[in-house]
Amino acid sequence: MILNPTPDDIIIVVNKTKKVFLILFILIILSTAYLYFTGFFANSVNPKQNVLTISLDQNGSTIDVKNGDTIKLSLKGNITTGFSWEIASIDQDYLVQEGDMEYSDMPNPKNLTGTPGIFNYSFKAVKQGETSLKIIYHQPWEKDVEPYDTFTLNIKISN
Repeated sequence: MILNPTPDDIIIVVNKTKKVFLILFILIILSTAYLYFTGFFANSVNPKQNVLTISLDQNGSTIDVKNGDTIKLSLKGNITTGFSWEIASIDQDYLVQEGDMEYSDMPNPKNLTGTPGIFNYSFKAVKQGETSLKIIYHQPWEKDVEPYDTFTLNIKISN
C-alpha cells in the first residue's frame, strides 16, 4: 500500500483498474454470447415447443399437445371451384389462429388449370384443457346448404 502516492502512482493504479474492468467486460460479453448461442436463455425462458403437422387423414381424431405447441393444419381443396376451408368453430381460450390461412398450389407439372391446392392453417395451444376445432369446406356464398366436407380435430392440451 502506498502511503503518499505520487501522480504517477495514481495513473498506474487507474490504468491497472481500467485493464481489469476491460477484461471483466470482455469475459461477460463472451459468456453471454456463449449462453445465447447454445440456447441457454431460450430453454430457460421458453421451453421447447413442438410443431405438429395435421392433415385431412386425421379428421375426427384426438391429439395431445402441450401448452405453447403449434398445430400446422394442411387440408387439400380446390379454390378454383369456389370452395374453401373456413373455420366454423374454435375456442380461442384454448387455441388461437396464428396468421391468416395460406393457400398453396400443389405440384402441377403439366400446368393444368383448376388443379387442387392446400389450405394451410397454423394454431397455437394457449391454455391447458380440452377443446375441438371444426373447419368446413364449402362455397361461402351458398346459404342454407350443408358443407361439402367437415374437418374436426379434438385437442387435449397439457402443461
